[in-house]
Amino acid sequence: MSTSSAAAVRSPALNREASESCLCSECFFGLLSSRSLFIGCAKSKSCSVKFAFFTVIFSSFLLKKAVYLKSAFSAIILSLALFIESRVFFTGGIAKEIVKLKEYAIIVLHKSTVSRTSNIIRHTKYDIQNTKYETMTFLSANIGSFSKPVQQLWENMNPCTLCPRKCEVYRSKGETGFCGIADTPVVSSVGPHFGEESVLVGSGGSGTIFFASCNLGCVFCQNFDISHHRHGRRMSIEQLAQSMLGLQNYGCSNINFVTPTHVIPAITVAIELARKNGLKLPTVYNTGGYDTVETLKLLEGFVDIYMPDMKYSDSRVAEELSAAPDYPEVNFAAVKEMHRQVGDLKVKKGLATHGLLVRHLVLPENLAGSFKIIDFLAEQISTSTTVNVMDQYRPCYKAASHPKINRRPTFEEIESVRQYAIEKGLNVLM
Repeated sequence: MSTSSAAAVRSPALNREASESCLCSECFFGLLSSRSLFIGCAKSKSCSVKFAFFTVIFSSFLLKKAVYLKSAFSAIILSLALFIESRVFFTGGIAKEIVKLKEYAIIVLHKSTVSRTSNIIRHTKYDIQNTKYETMTFLSANIGSFSKPVQQLWENMNPCTLCPRKCEVYRSKGETGFCGIADTPVVSSVGPHFGEESVLVGSGGSGTIFFASCNLGCVFCQNFDISHHRHGRRMSIEQLAQSMLGLQNYGCSNINFVTPTHVIPAITVAIELARKNGLKLPTVYNTGGYDTVETLKLLEGFVDIYMPDMKYSDSRVAEELSAAPDYPEVNFAAVKEMHRQVGDLKVKKGLATHGLLVRHLVLPENLAGSFKIIDFLAEQISTSTTVNVMDQYRPCYKAASHPKINRRPTFEEIESVRQYAIEKGLNVLM
């Protein structure tokens, strides 16, 4: 999803500043066809705002009346809201309506997660006994049969020092720290995902397992329903292992653990269990990048592809936007350890099989400190580092209350980072 400034015109078909009239059909079809539209002329913008406004209001009304209908309808409405939001940045009443629209759609989509996840699990041909016991009961009886890194990770959860926050709560006793999750993972969804980087998707999609909650507190999180509201259901280790095998049988290209840091002990147990039952796919550690070196060292051999975010190089910005003032220091050290383990990204027949793939989201006004991050990768990791310079930022969740991030980055802001990364010799995904 491309981004640019509200004043820029990215679609030639809608560059009507010199024209005397504005046809509604041109605005409408331009809105539908342009990937990076921010309508420039006042007349075009007026028409499109009216169209978007009535579409959002009408969709909100329908969705409120159909909260318990099939999730397909909700998915269409959610896509429409995101579609409109991605092309015109609104403030005031229309912005609030778009947020409400998305929230209603998310509620309905969440209701379908349980059945969708169950379908994935049922597609495994392997018979892993499904226990009725909770995670800790299972491990107490079987911990000796797992590897020493797994046992150490589980010990590090009681008291919990898994992530840099080191909350030191006893999660096996039901205590929770910053992430709000005890010993049993909460899973938001399981299924093939076609929106990841092309080297992860292939023809079968990336086999994603989205874990609820997060050890960061990003005020602009686009997945706030999962990370902050923790929508999902508790999943046993056996079910988690079955999910991996089910995704493999579905034809997915890899197993992609999304936001895994706070539940990594359970994940490693499930990986060992799944591998004993035939799991062959590469595993992807899809993280916000707030990971300790100590925990990462215990993951060596469990992770084939590390895909960390590198969000900030400025501690003040990291504190303000993600409640993590030590993020730059922690993140840089974590990426070094990840690269030590897996090296540069290796791609075979168009699909990543092993290595490091860094994501960097460009923020307005270079708040992320993008150029310093690029320098770090080129000078301290490898000039062959694969990086995705992401243009997807849009104001979400609580971003509207932060003036510096209540807009999209401009086309120039994004391209300057991408071009700088290319000039430094990095392998930039396009």
